[in-house]
Amino acid sequence: MLLSLWPNWWEDWEYQWKCTFIGETKEIIINPGSQYISVKKDLYSAWKEWSSVRDNMKFSPAIRSVGGDPISDGLYAGDIYFLTNDRKVIVKDNVIVDGVLFNDIQGKPPYVVAPGGGVISNVSTNLLQTVVQHTREMSRDLAFIRKQVKQNEFYILAQ
Repeated sequence: MLLSLWPNWWEDWEYQWKCTFIGETKEIIINPGSQYISVKKDLYSAWKEWSSVRDNMKFSPAIRSVGGDPISDGLYAGDIYFLTNDRKVIVKDNVIVDGVLFNDIQGKPPYVVAPGGGVISNVSTNLLQTVVQHTREMSRDLAFIRKQVKQNEFYILAQ
């Protein structure tokens, strides 16, 4: 029986999403072990991928975005995301969230935090984004900086 279902769900395994999307209950569940979530990549883009698989387009849209408009050369309005159609993001573990997420329903929080879970937001302001073209040398520097930031994040969280 299990082998007969496997080919029907191949896309789900292939994408390796950090969230599970449940269309019937309008839930977006952060998968266990996902310690870092990007609203843009792991919620918005993953939902667009999920909705294109099988017949998931039958469900109402889950997330909309605003922003990204060009302001000047290499400078863009920041992205802001909104849960739509009474969706909720369920968080069961502690997770660091990068990005701005609101609920379309005024006053309703976007996250439902289960006991033992928590959301740590990485965003101080998202009004502007700068797009920078970088060289190979800059990539090495960026990798070093990311490693240092990650080490410091875990040090701060442990305190």
